[in-house]
Amino acid sequence: MLKPVTLHIHDTRELRIAKNFIILSFLFAISIPLLDINSFGIATQAIVSLVSLSVGVIGFYKISKLARSIALFRNFSFSILANFANGVALYLNIQEGLILLLFFSLTILNIYWLYKFFAELSALSGDNFFINGFKIACCSLILLFVGILNANQFILIASMAVILVGFGYIAAGIFRLKKITYFISE
Repeated sequence: MLKPVTLHIHDTRELRIAKNFIILSFLFAISIPLLDINSFGIATQAIVSLVSLSVGVIGFYKISKLARSIALFRNFSFSILANFANGVALYLNIQEGLILLLFFSLTILNIYWLYKFFAELSALSGDNFFINGFKIACCSLILLFVGILNANQFILIASMAVILVGFGYIAAGIFRLKKITYFISE
């Protein structure tokens, strides 16, 4: 029989530390587009990106360790690897059709792993803000592609606004994280 174990943030120092790492990573990620490349340089953006990624990995590793959820960290790691592979694929000098196929395939895998990651995070935290924010962002991403294909400015602006709403839901989920619940066998 499975017994639920709940770790509350006010009782668990490690959960508070993990949440603070994730919030710090999120704040770094928000600051990256705000950095002016001309005055700070691309190296500064790369360093801030690496710091954001490292801090986020530590935070989600701590949460997955506390929740005894290998799936949470595995899906997060696979998503990072898919993003890295997408970046490498874009810099390779491959035929245009092949690069588009590779980029599309890696993007679909990234979306799949992110869905699994946010679903697991929602299940552990008991807060649907994570998965709902991801669904909103994904639907608006499809709308963004339609706007790009049709060169429609209104659709582009609307989809970017809805993507920000989706990321806002995910950020709200991070700030609302008060507990994680997992199950152990008795």
